[in-house]
Amino acid sequence: MALKDILKRIEQQSQADIASVNKEAKEKCAAISKETEGIIRELKEKNRYAASLKAKKTKEYLLQEARIKMAQEKLKKKGEVLDSIFKESLDRLEKIADKEYMSWMGKAISNVIEPGENEIVLSQKFIRSIDTKNFLETINKKLENKSWVKLSKDTRTEEIKGGFILKKRKKEINCSFESLLEEKRNDIKLKISQILFKNS
Repeated sequence: MALKDILKRIEQQSQADIASVNKEAKEKCAAISKETEGIIRELKEKNRYAASLKAKKTKEYLLQEARIKMAQEKLKKKGEVLDSIFKESLDRLEKIADKEYMSWMGKAISNVIEPGENEIVLSQKFIRSIDTKNFLETINKKLENKSWVKLSKDTRTEEIKGGFILKKRKKEINCSFESLLEEKRNDIKLKISQILFKNS
């Protein structure tokens, strides 16, 4: 599966999750509202004036409590679903064809590199599978001497599974697969949280 297809699948799945959360939230709140109508009628029969105030507070309290509890449960479940999706996505990204991976790396580095000398952290798997010297020479040639990269000795090369980390002085740009996927996951979680808690 191509890189763009994997990222597209993540977007489609996240949109489906958000739509599902929104639909379930509305249905649950409607059901709670209907249940409280029975409580309201019972209270009104006993004391119309006092009941109207109590009924209103009871309905608001029940809805508020239910929304919060439901939101917490849904957020937990959606988090578990997202964890599964992103684990699968990371596994698929690791298996991208070399030609596409090299092309993506070249474009991504060109997009984020700073002028002058930069250090690049590559995954051990990538370093072992290619001619690193030739790869960096090709990248530097495309940059036309405005910027250039050299291989970093950063120990995180053992930690990342793909992509790269670009460093210059105290600044760094993390474009590892893990970081890119985590950024998307956080964005999706934020959207889901906003839907779940907006009426709580």
